[in-house]
Amino acid sequence: MRTHKTIIAITAFAAILSGGCAHYREFQPQVDPETYSETQFLHYLGTVPTVTFAEGCKAMVIAADGADHFSSHDERFDALRTRGIVRDDWKLDANQSLDVSTMAFMATKICSLRPSVCSTIFGSWGLGDRRYAHKQAAAADLIPYEPSYKFVTGGELLYTVAKIDDHLAKRDAENASEEINAPSDVAAP
Repeated sequence: MRTHKTIIAITAFAAILSGGCAHYREFQPQVDPETYSETQFLHYLGTVPTVTFAEGCKAMVIAADGADHFSSHDERFDALRTRGIVRDDWKLDANQSLDVSTMAFMATKICSLRPSVCSTIFGSWGLGDRRYAHKQAAAADLIPYEPSYKFVTGGELLYTVAKIDDHLAKRDAENASEEINAPSDVAAP
């Protein structure tokens, strides 16, 4: 009897290691979100029960740049990877559900938050990079603290995009206020 339990445990562990944890949403939108403008896409997110990794990447491009100038997920992913906002090591499929820790990692990179000691030591190797970013994003009030494995809803992604936008606007205002020393430094309308 004990042998059967061991075999079942080993089989379950092998299934988990082989990608058994991947989750794909059941909901499929009637219109392809790739066809939406930035505004339409953000409104669409409010209706989605679970966000895909591709939708998360599109939302993060909009949060970082203010607009999405790309026509496909692959182009967005390449641009985000070049900036260090996403990693190939994650091996996430475009249609896979986005989890909280992955969203948090992207948010911390866009906002250029200073990494913690643990994220510097272990995150640079890829060990717990998203887990440490999750804690950091929650501490910076970019996301509410939730279980890191929880899948992101459209409303939660919108909330995070708004928090990123707020963080970037405050940072830009602080930098701009340092540069204005006299009335002549402000451009005339």
